[in-house]
Parts: sequence; C-alpha cells; structure tokens
Amino acid sequence: MSPRVLGPARPETPPAGGDRGPQQPRSEFRGGLAEAARRLQEAARRAGLVLDPRTVTYRAEPFACYEYVLRLQQAHTLIAMPAAWVESETWEEQMREPMARARQYLEQFVPVQERVDLAARGLPRFQQVLKP
Repeated sequence: MSPRVLGPARPETPPAGGDRGPQQPRSEFRGGLAEAARRLQEAARRAGLVLDPRTVTYRAEPFACYEYVLRLQQAHTLIAMPAAWVESETWEEQMREPMARARQYLEQFVPVQERVDLAARGLPRFQQVLKP
C-alpha cells in the first residue's frame, strides 16, 4: 500500500446555514439585545426559573429567535424563543406558556440530579445510583 499524498490544506468551510455567531436583533426592535435579555429574564423569573442574561443571543437563521440557557436548580437547557414573541408589545402573555412548559420539562431532571448529588456526598444507600 503506497502512502497517500494530500494536497494543500483547504480552509474550513462553515456548515450549510452555518453558525455566524451572535447577531444583533432586527433594527426595528428598539430595545436591542439588552431589552430582549431583560424581558426573557423577567418571564423566566415569573415561571420560577433562572436565566443568566449573558447567555442570550440573537439568531437570524434559520428563523429569527433568541437563544438562552434556562436553569432550575442543577438542571439546565438551551431554548430558542421566536423573536416576534420577545419583541412584541404583549411579550408577557406571549412568553408565559412557553416558560411554564420549560419549567415542566426541567422538573423531570431535578430528582435525578438530587440523587446524583447525594451519591456524590458518599451516602451508602445512594451509591447504587452511580453504578451502570
């Protein structure tokens, strides 16, 4: 088997619809990213969730949305909320239901995390949690 000769290195090309990094919200939304983060944080707080405003980013593709990380105790998830909901005048009503559903989703993982935390503290009856 002869060694394969490779040609010159090609530059990395982003995937189709690639990640262009954080973008700014549409120009017609006067509040900008800071206002969107404030609205998302307030909606999360009302649902009993924690949102770090530093995690909020705007994505124009494949659809205009805000991505952010929600936390409930140790459980967390990345969520994309349509920009139209965040930027509307009725944002509080628009985001109430999705935030409640996100809380229900995260609540599934809290008991698992609590068991893992107890096992990590060395309590013998919870050691089996870490076994495959």
